Parts: sequence; structure tokens; C-alpha cells
Amino acid sequence: MMLSEEDVRLLETLGYPKEKFTVERDGFILLRNIDGHCFFLDPNSMLCKVYDFRPTGCRFYPIVYSMDEKRCVVDEDCPMKHTVTEDEVKMRCKELIKFVRKLLEESASRKSRAIS
Repeated sequence: MMLSEEDVRLLETLGYPKEKFTVERDGFILLRNIDGHCFFLDPNSMLCKVYDFRPTGCRFYPIVYSMDEKRCVVDEDCPMKHTVTEDEVKMRCKELIKFVRKLLEESASRKSRAIS
């Protein structure tokens, strides 16, 4: 899951050091996975430890933006994909695209700072 800089700051205010819950790849900040699941998933309860403060991308999930198809889709790997309607995808897509643009801008900015 990609994180915005705002997502990272919020999670840091909860006491989580950025280095513990993020990895950076190709200029993007991603949620770290541990043993095949999100850093914030409590493996005992199977609940998100930061649910009320979860990152923006998590709030959209299982609706994701497919860069290949250039449209919003339901993540095929989500076991609850059958619960999401086409109307819900259409309704949330505009905001999701705005978020994806923000992530792309932040990535480009990080890459340009790294080159300087």
C-alpha cells in the first residue's frame, strides 16, 4: 500500500517510527509487510492496530487504481471483492485518482531531491 507524506506524519504522531512501518521503492513510500501482511495488522486479533487513523489508500481499499488499465478497479486479491458494487467504484474513483496524482507528485519530488 502506498503512503502519502501526510499518512506517514499521522502514523508518526501515533508513536510509530517511519523506519519501522515504511519502505521506499522507486520514490514511493510503501507500508512495510511482515510475514505477508501489513505492519499494522495484529496477527492475534486480525484487526488493524491503527484502523481509526489508517492511511488514505487503506480507506479506499479494495478499490484501487490500475495503472495498466488506467481506471479504478476492485483488487482481485481481496477476499471481499464480491461485496463492492460498480456504483461504489464509480462513486469513489474521482477521489482515488486525486490521491494517486498526489502520490505521483510526491514521488517525483523525492526523486528530484535525491538527484540534487
